[in-house]
Amino acid sequence: MNSLKAFSGPLGVVLLLAGGGFTTFAPEQRLAGFVLMAVGGVLAITAVALNLEDLANILKGRAVRYGANAAFYSLVVLLIVGAVNFLAAQHHKRFDLTAEGAHTLSPQTVKILKSLQKDVELVAFFTETNEQRRKLEDLADEYKYQTDHLKVRMVDPIKSPSEARKYQISQDGTLVVLADTGEARTTNVSEEDLTNAIIKSSRKDKKQICFTTGHGEDATADAKQGGYSLVADALRKENYDLKDVLLLQTPAVPAECSAVVVAGPTTALLPPEVDSITKYLDAGGRVFALKRDPSKETGLAPLLEKYGLKQNSDVVVDRLSRAIVGDETVPIAADYDDHPVTKELRDSRVVSIFPVASSIEKTQPTEPGITSQIIARTGADAWGETGDRIEFDPKVDHPGPAGLVAVASGKTAGAEAKDPNAPADPNAAPPAPPGKEKRLVVIGDSDFASNTYLHLSANKDLFLNSVAWLTEESDLISIRSKEKSPQPITLTASRQNLLSLMTYVSPLLVVICGVVIWQRRKKL
Repeated sequence: MNSLKAFSGPLGVVLLLAGGGFTTFAPEQRLAGFVLMAVGGVLAITAVALNLEDLANILKGRAVRYGANAAFYSLVVLLIVGAVNFLAAQHHKRFDLTAEGAHTLSPQTVKILKSLQKDVELVAFFTETNEQRRKLEDLADEYKYQTDHLKVRMVDPIKSPSEARKYQISQDGTLVVLADTGEARTTNVSEEDLTNAIIKSSRKDKKQICFTTGHGEDATADAKQGGYSLVADALRKENYDLKDVLLLQTPAVPAECSAVVVAGPTTALLPPEVDSITKYLDAGGRVFALKRDPSKETGLAPLLEKYGLKQNSDVVVDRLSRAIVGDETVPIAADYDDHPVTKELRDSRVVSIFPVASSIEKTQPTEPGITSQIIARTGADAWGETGDRIEFDPKVDHPGPAGLVAVASGKTAGAEAKDPNAPADPNAAPPAPPGKEKRLVVIGDSDFASNTYLHLSANKDLFLNSVAWLTEESDLISIRSKEKSPQPITLTASRQNLLSLMTYVSPLLVVICGVVIWQRRKKL
């Protein structure tokens, strides 16, 4: 009897565990498992019955009482942790504590993701050893946090060769973005490239941006410092098509042009060209006019006057620029109006920098129904210098703040009644549909968007936002992502030693505290 009293309990526990193991991990031996559990259960009950008096004495002991208290408080802590975890899973909120927002998506990316109305699938072909895989997973988590319409699927092209062949994957690290309107690909794991791929795949039609040529304008194929090749790349990434237009060889602005850009001509456009642009704009077109140099005339003065704007032949002098960029003839626009082109720039408190610009004034439009507005200007200390000596002369100079970016818009009135007996003009522009909005953006400098200055501060966003407003791509008007470089931590030798010491000391302190508490409780 004494042996049964002493060993029935441990033996019953062992048989219960063994039976559970058989039923869980060896389904084919399930019957044996049930038998062992039944025998173990009988032995456990027998042990309790034979040791009932001893168990009662143990339960009344101090050790059990303290153990029960510890178990109770541990249970309370677990319940609190569980409740916090449940609430955190139901209500997402993230905090980016890095100085430059390394883990925060750009406003444009957030805007694009939140505007998704249908599911977009991102199929990422990455092998297990690809170093960019982890970076993409982190970036995809940030994207999925903003929208439920982005579905991400990781595919190892080695383990799934049939799927790799299906999508014609030839390079490890290829991202394929699939939407119901199209497909886009990229091999760069960056926020800019991934967002642009989503933009391309989710748009049905490409809009065409036409750049005028023939007067020394900044060329989109020119990769030199003064060229516009970076602007062209940025526009293509946002799903625009580009086209050069020589207006002297065409009877009118091509109808497929969603917007016409006159990017800093070195000689004035001829009257027939200005006439073509004016007719295009009057018919509900969109024009982006940039002046190359204060001494260079664009020939667009009559058109601007019609729309209530005037480009002065002066040089904007900005005292603030001397302290920031070291040259007072490089004005800075930090004062933005509440307009779609500049609202995000104003809210983000970023500046635009213009290397040698002419000021723009708002005048009385000569055409009814036109609204014009200066939307970016310098500070009050700047002025438009008309002489060779930099010194403000209130008699001839233009006082600040100097306007640098202006817009104008209005509605077309529709086609006028024509004489049915009048001969048809083959070069005449098509009649303007009534109520169509015509839009104009004017900037007193074209170099700000050249390859040299495009990435300065908010210059790129200002140019692309202007094009997006002209083409009514409102979800593209925003602040775009910037390249985020890692910030290495440089530790001195003493700090490295301190960090190494703390690595070992911290857990040792926890162990010592535990031993001390255990000894003190043992003495109670």
